[in-house]
Amino acid sequence: MSKNEFNDATLKYLTNRNYNVVQVNEINHSEIKFYRKRIIDITKKILHNKIEIDNNIKDVYYDYVNVLIEHFKTSDKHDLIQEEFNNIKNDNNIKLDISNVDSLDSINSIIFKEKKNVSSIDNFVLKKSTTKEVKNFPQEKKIDLKNKKLRLKGIKEKSV
Repeated sequence: MSKNEFNDATLKYLTNRNYNVVQVNEINHSEIKFYRKRIIDITKKILHNKIEIDNNIKDVYYDYVNVLIEHFKTSDKHDLIQEEFNNIKNDNNIKLDISNVDSLDSINSIIFKEKKNVSSIDNFVLKKSTTKEVKNFPQEKKIDLKNKKLRLKGIKEKSV
């Protein structure tokens, strides 16, 4: 066995099948064409839970289905976003005349929108709230448990 064949055999039999990279050249299109109906049939049966299959095939099938679902989601999201922009005209003929621009500050004033400060009386007046909120915290009741009335409460008097 050559070193290359040994490495291929090691990768084939001793690694997790999910991490194996399948070469596109290894796929035989004539075999796909030959087994096409069986592939479609077993895929339908797996989809409708009508067949019990090997765990390796089940894992590969679920990976395939998850990749398809992600593809569908991405494609749908792309289409929905693009529908929003169908009515927008793409005007590439806009040209700016910057031949008379001298400095970086003048370029920045053209590109960036300057923030305007609007003066009003609210900017100069300090506002204070005059009402103070009165907080009523619960008070602990003081109970005299050594009161004389409590000493004899509930006891009948002796008749003499």
